[in-house]
Amino acid sequence: FSKPIHSTLKHLLRGYKVGMETGDVESAMWSVSMYLCSSIVAGKALKPLAVDCITYIEQMKTLKQDYILHQTLPFAQGVLNMLGDAEDPLSLSGSAMVEEDYLVMIESSEARVMSFLHLQIFKSVICNFFGDFEQGAKLALERGDEYEKKNGSPLAMTDTLHQGVSFYAMARRTKEKRYIKAAKKVKKKVATWVKKGNVNAVHYLSFFEAEEAALEGKSDSATKLYPKAIISAASSGFLNDAALVSERFAEYLLHDLKDSDRAGQYFQESIKYYTEWGSDYKAD
Repeated sequence: FSKPIHSTLKHLLRGYKVGMETGDVESAMWSVSMYLCSSIVAGKALKPLAVDCITYIEQMKTLKQDYILHQTLPFAQGVLNMLGDAEDPLSLSGSAMVEEDYLVMIESSEARVMSFLHLQIFKSVICNFFGDFEQGAKLALERGDEYEKKNGSPLAMTDTLHQGVSFYAMARRTKEKRYIKAAKKVKKKVATWVKKGNVNAVHYLSFFEAEEAALEGKSDSATKLYPKAIISAASSGFLNDAALVSERFAEYLLHDLKDSDRAGQYFQESIKYYTEWGSDYKAD
């Protein structure tokens, strides 16, 4: 985590290529699964990423790499949901998988535990992007740190970020102690990551500091920290996160500070980032 996650993508594709050339298809499929996962964390442009997802999912099916396929399907459908592929954006059901059928399929899979965690994580992600913070927080409370303890993949960063998004949103909405406690725990974890040199989580910390300031009624601090987080995310290539933080700041300005003019500015900024990321569906 001490290097930008964007720099790992070419190496993962190289691993895929070498695996296919040497006949080690299992290693090739693991490399490409991690490539898709890391691309999502990095905020890679959605439209070409969606093509990659469908291409590699089909290849996993052809090569009968079911163990890897089952863990990768939620990645693909999560990307497709952001492009409007699902009839219900809060359900991972579309071109890559149907959520109800997927749950039945993984019940007998050797990859059941990790597959279910991936499903939960991507449901949390789409809950946050489409405003269902209560469900996102419910899912986050259910799984806690289980994914991070079982798997050291970069998806643990996205999981932590989106747990924090849900917890702070619900803490601000309800003032319930369970959400406040969970939010502060996530912020403390991210602060430790940054202190240890995780360059990919710097904007997470600024964002959580802004959310905590907003929660505590410290509007002067909050209105400085949100833009800091947005700039940090965008300048580091995380357009997905810049879009979401811009939207959360706009909501804060509109609903908490009643500053509709500045809120409009940041809603437009979020639309810009969503569009640049490739999610015209969300931007609309």
